[in-house]
Formats: sequence, structure tokens, C-alpha cells
Amino acid sequence: MGLFQRMSRKRDEEEWTEIKRSDEVYPKNSISLLMLSTGMGWVDKAYEKYPFRANCPWHLLISVDLSDNPGLDVGKVEKFFAEELRKVGIAHTVARLGTANGLELEMYVENNEESINHLQAILNNPDRLVSFTYVIEEDPNWEEVKDLMGM
Repeated sequence: MGLFQRMSRKRDEEEWTEIKRSDEVYPKNSISLLMLSTGMGWVDKAYEKYPFRANCPWHLLISVDLSDNPGLDVGKVEKFFAEELRKVGIAHTVARLGTANGLELEMYVENNEESINHLQAILNNPDRLVSFTYVIEEDPNWEEVKDLMGM
């Protein structure tokens, strides 16, 4: 089995449970800034060779509308979603991209049902931090962020 196959294979439950409890589950950040036509963004290049991709196979794109609250700190928004999703499983924020009306967060999560349920609960809360939409799809090889990573 080649290196890439070993890195991308899904870990068995016992091994993954052990990894989740360790410092290995979240790599040390390696942020690269991006200049976009709609504003600035960043990508965390530490995920370029992340060996546990198959264990977090769900690509989650969160689109946040800041037009109602343009002064809100985007770092606070990013932190909010990362912390909320980590309440229900492993959640990796891979990139933050500026848009005309706000921002998009490119994330990968361990499980889809728990993440969807949690995001729906946030959406149903009239006192939520921001308005947002999301799309979640299976992407065990992290193809959705391939261009951002330069993989």
C-alpha cells in the first residue's frame, strides 16, 4: 500500500477514537492569505497532507450573510461555527473566503447527521449570531478544496 493510500484510508473505529483524543486530530495551522475579487480570504495549508481525511468525509460549505450586520468580526463568526460544530464531532475549518455579502467557510466534519441537526437548531434560533445557509456533501478525498490547497 502506497503512502497516499495509507494516509487517505479510513481509520478503524478504535484507532480513530484514540486519534480524536490526541493532539493529532487538528494539525498546527499553516495559514496562507488569498486575494479574491470579493475580498480577502485564507486557506489552512496544514490540511494539504492531512492523514485523516477519510475520517472527516463531509464537506460543509457555510455561506454567511453579513449584510444585516456588516460590522461583525468575521473571526468571531468563524470561531462560532467551529466551536458549535465541535460540540457534535470533529470539525475542521479549512478555509475562509470573502464574498460580496459576507463570507464562506469551507469545513470538513466527521458526521453529517449530527452536524446538520446542530446547524438546523442554530438556524431555528431567532437569536442566532448571523443568517447563513449551508450545503453538506460527501467528499472523502477533499476534492472540493483541492484547488485552494494546490494539491
